[in-house]
Amino acid sequence: MYETVPPGSAKTLYSGLIQNVAIVNTTAQDVTLADLNMRAYSSGMLLQAWSVGLGEIEQSAKQMHAYQGAGVLPLLEFQFQTETYLPDITFASGSTVKAGEAVVLQHKALLFEQLPGRLEVEVGFVPSSGKRQTSKSELRVENYQSKNTYQLPLQGRWFVAAAPTFVSHHRWVGHSGICF
Repeated sequence: MYETVPPGSAKTLYSGLIQNVAIVNTTAQDVTLADLNMRAYSSGMLLQAWSVGLGEIEQSAKQMHAYQGAGVLPLLEFQFQTETYLPDITFASGSTVKAGEAVVLQHKALLFEQLPGRLEVEVGFVPSSGKRQTSKSELRVENYQSKNTYQLPLQGRWFVAAAPTFVSHHRWVGHSGICF
């Protein structure tokens, strides 16, 4: 999370970007993904809740499957880090995920008026046995604070064109999300 005070505003906002949420079928049977729900909490209080529908899940699955089929995932390791976190995995071509396959949702932009402490991710799925089930995981949320202090001999007016904002590549590419 980054703390932001918009120009001309006294209100503080917190922005975050979740990258590459992997849904891995660790069961012995095929499952069909139904939805993905996220909930942000602060001190046990629900701040926000939102859902990723089947259409977005299908689109993400098709894209990662196509990248893998074309053999370009090693070239995109800087972005998706699939070799690092999901070695030897096969990406599903849609919402039906075979045993050992995965679907990766690439980006989810977040904006909060209050800093959350944790983010809960819940996946709804239907195994071949037919009864809907869910699986949950949690992410700890931190307000990023640079450990560096800079004193530069700068004068005049400066414009930063590539800070870690939602309109800069320094936010959308995982390894450079803290670059300036």
